[in-house]
Amino acid sequence: PLFFSAPGDLDFIPTLTDLTIYIPILGPCIHDSRIWKISKVGSGLWFVSTRGIAEDLYSKFRIERLEGEHAYDIYSFKFCPNVYICYPVGTFVDAEGTEVLAIGDGIDEPYYVRFHKASTFPLKMYQDLSGV
Repeated sequence: PLFFSAPGDLDFIPTLTDLTIYIPILGPCIHDSRIWKISKVGSGLWFVSTRGIAEDLYSKFRIERLEGEHAYDIYSFKFCPNVYICYPVGTFVDAEGTEVLAIGDGIDEPYYVRFHKASTFPLKMYQDLSGV
């Protein structure tokens, strides 16, 4: 599952708003940040990774709803370092066939997702979800 942190005290996940996206900590790695960020890996290519800092320039993502007649509940992620510039988060496949989320040259097609609420009980930060 993913967790989203938006400005304000909202009870929903807004689109087109800066979000901090993080993965709940599983197991003993509670000291490592699981906040999404972008990391430079080569000329013109950035990977989405963890160990980000909330509200940092490299950790600003947005959710955008797909427009159109057949776009019901289909979304994509965008990396938005400021209010005027956003880049689609797509996928990159390396020479060994590993597929990762990435931003940059050749990443023109967004990675589309659908959201489903994973649980209705309150989770605590750093909770071990392996038994859920």
